[in-house]
Amino acid sequence: MLKARQEMAQVIGDIANNGITLVLKPKLNEAKRQKEEAEAILRVDTSNQAAKQQLDAANKVLDTYGLGGKVQLAVRAVTGVLQGIATGDASQATVGGLSPYINHQIKEATTDKDGNVNLEANLMAHALLGVIEAYATGNNAAAGAAGAVSGELAASIITKQLYQKSPEQLTEAQKQTVSALSQLASGLAGGLISDSTAGAINSAEIGKRVVENNFLSEKEIAILYVVVNIPIQKKLA
Repeated sequence: MLKARQEMAQVIGDIANNGITLVLKPKLNEAKRQKEEAEAILRVDTSNQAAKQQLDAANKVLDTYGLGGKVQLAVRAVTGVLQGIATGDASQATVGGLSPYINHQIKEATTDKDGNVNLEANLMAHALLGVIEAYATGNNAAAGAAGAVSGELAASIITKQLYQKSPEQLTEAQKQTVSALSQLASGLAGGLISDSTAGAINSAEIGKRVVENNFLSEKEIAILYVVVNIPIQKKLA
């Protein structure tokens, strides 16, 4: 029993790490390229405004999604909570119950060495757990279906909890953050149910397509609703 719990905790860690690689690495690589390009221009022309704006935008992406940034902090916090539940460290905790254990773990994971809480990372972590709870309370189903449904659900939950706005009111940067978090949530939810990192990657890809491309028909959404048995919310526009 203990070995099985430890193996599940390892799977959760693998899913989270693969999710970060799948979802965030392309975004970070592009930001690094943009930064290097802007810096090269500014070495020759220090007053180039376009390059300055490009550099500023690239740095914001790196600060948001890079190692130590709020998105990765949130993912690490959620991973720690789920691993604690898997290993039995939180015997009284449930994923979405916002128990004292969960609140404490998220706060610890999003607090720096000086005792300052990264409030946005904290909110992101709670939003991610809300998405996982919403899926986990449904019936076990194919991980692909989980990704499609939780992609839409994630966008709705994260938008409301993080920004208190409707999707059409979000800035482009906020939409990008919601999209990234939705993919990560889809991957975690799908991977936990399928018990495989391959399932997590597939679910994350489906979640991304649902959120960004709005390709599901009303009939497809209705079918997924029956299969997964969780509320379907309007997707991020």
